[in-house]
Amino acid sequence: MKDDRTIVERARRGEQAAFGELVERYKKKIYFLALDMTGNHHDAEDMSQDVFIRAFRYLDGFQGDAAFGTWLYRIAVNTGLDRKRRKMNSALLP
Repeated sequence: MKDDRTIVERARRGEQAAFGELVERYKKKIYFLALDMTGNHHDAEDMSQDVFIRAFRYLDGFQGDAAFGTWLYRIAVNTGLDRKRRKMNSALLP
């Protein structure tokens, strides 16, 4: 199995397949975290997609101080919290 840091470096250089490897490696873990946070399949799929989009956008911000999976997990938790906040705020609007 290839090292995450090596794959991240390839993805940073523009190799789309490398980011695809990271998605394949972590998609189940992120999905089940999203399912736990959202409570339903549809929202978990949407949230998982949002997580990977954010990870792709901010890949250059990954400094490698922590494992890639830890960094991705933090993005997922923050994404879930953002979704909950938006949902609560929209419920408060008239």
